[in-house]
Amino acid sequence: MALSRLDVNNLRNLRTTRLLPGPQFNLFWGANGAGKTSVLEAVHLLGRGCSFRTSDFRHLLPPGVETCVVTGKLVGSGMALSTEFNRNGVNYRIDGNLAPNRAALSERLPVIFLGPDSHRLLSDGPQLRRRFMDWGVFHVEPQFLTVWRRYQRALKQRNMALRVGQGLDSWDNELVRSAQEITRFRTIYLSRLLPHVEHYLAELCELEAISLALAPGWRADADYSDVLRVGQEQDRAFGYTRYGAHRADLIIKTAGKPAKDVVSRGQQKLLICALMLAQATVVNTCNSNPSVLLVDDFASELDPQHRFKLLQLLAELRGQVFMTATERLILPQEFNTELAVFHVEHGEIKQQA
Repeated sequence: MALSRLDVNNLRNLRTTRLLPGPQFNLFWGANGAGKTSVLEAVHLLGRGCSFRTSDFRHLLPPGVETCVVTGKLVGSGMALSTEFNRNGVNYRIDGNLAPNRAALSERLPVIFLGPDSHRLLSDGPQLRRRFMDWGVFHVEPQFLTVWRRYQRALKQRNMALRVGQGLDSWDNELVRSAQEITRFRTIYLSRLLPHVEHYLAELCELEAISLALAPGWRADADYSDVLRVGQEQDRAFGYTRYGAHRADLIIKTAGKPAKDVVSRGQQKLLICALMLAQATVVNTCNSNPSVLLVDDFASELDPQHRFKLLQLLAELRGQVFMTATERLILPQEFNTELAVFHVEHGEIKQQA
């Protein structure tokens, strides 16, 4: 779902800002530190309820300021989403009413972020890949959030029982049931995602046979209930559950080898682009709210040919795109009618013709 209006108050160096973004491409350009990435961060706060740069909301507040409010209106419905936070906590609202959690925002405004550090999806530990995978599952499988909460509750209770020496059977049973459902949801999602990743990779670069596989969080050839039973004593010694769906990973390989070990830095960015475009495609086919894509430092590490191809693929998604650059990009003529341009300087944003 596209944003027709964006109001930002006290997010980093964006003090009082109102934007009327265009329905498709929106380019924010300016020097480093001008505030253009903060615009993307504001949209991310509306769609995911968090920043892509820090987990500590206090770091988003300007010096001497106590409260930040970001509000957006959705095209069509006119629904208002807002994220408000101060140094003590955060509230999410929908049409002025408190939302139960940030997932309620994400349902209404799916947001996908692609930036200079997105290669960490390949190079870092499993947490980022698990988050990438589960965001997609959340948007295509209505029962996923309920099951995931059941699993988290059972995991928390089992960990507590491990530490105080209580019995584990009841929590093990629930953990196994919910872990099996989560694993099934994730496996189905990856099978839907892979053909689209292959399609976008064929458009963007030549990589040998890409594969996506789920490491469920325990030995794939073992029954999870047996893993929990056999590992009980060691789990008690550690004080937490060592194996389970909370330790799952997305294994990305090309030609049978881990992609992070064999692809170049430029290929990494194109592979991440393919993953994000594929995720948007799958989510958009299952969701009445098309994804909003945030592309930070659009031109970074892409030659003109790949920039043009990425623009074409983004346009085919027919969703709203917010992108940043350090200079005003000269885009091919066919994109100019779909492009809204904003210059950002010292936190001030001005739309340009």
